[in-house]
Amino acid sequence: LDNGSVACWGGNTNGELGVVRDWNDSSTDGWAVPRIVDLNGASAVEISSGFLHTCAILDNGSVACWGGNNRGQLGYGGEQDYTEEGTIRLVSLPENRSAVAIDAWGDHTCAVLEDGSMVCWGGGNDGALGNGGLEDMYAPEEVALPPGRSAEIVSVGPSLTCTILDDMTVMCWGDNDYGQLGGGNISEGMV
Repeated sequence: LDNGSVACWGGNTNGELGVVRDWNDSSTDGWAVPRIVDLNGASAVEISSGFLHTCAILDNGSVACWGGNNRGQLGYGGEQDYTEEGTIRLVSLPENRSAVAIDAWGDHTCAVLEDGSMVCWGGGNDGALGNGGLEDMYAPEEVALPPGRSAEIVSVGPSLTCTILDDMTVMCWGDNDYGQLGGGNISEGMV
């Protein structure tokens, strides 16, 4: 919202709304009414939601996530499957780094940091995290960008990630079953 607060509504299976259910509310609309997320006094400057998790960049450059964590979507390093309703976790960004852009999809999230580096965490399907592996990561892992290049913008999709680099080229990695990576072939990896 314009004051930096966050309102969420919809399904809350794994606490992805970041709010505590009011069990005294017997209305049939349930979560159809926006509810304010308690960000512990911080303000949000950007927000993105995956399938069962939500992440926000806070006004101090840190990242907070809440909801499902069965594949590391919350990025805090812990392996608990989900947070209790209303529990916000701070992502374990590299020391002295802050996020300037974020995008979430399905079960992974990626963020561009203020120095132009990029980190991803969560489900590692098809190499979507850009760290050269296929394993799930419960804390952010740095993406292997080309030497001398920095990330500007990030966009994630089903088991794939793309970024626009500082020279305005596009770099993508992950699932390429239908040529999503734009490299002219159909194989998984980095383009």
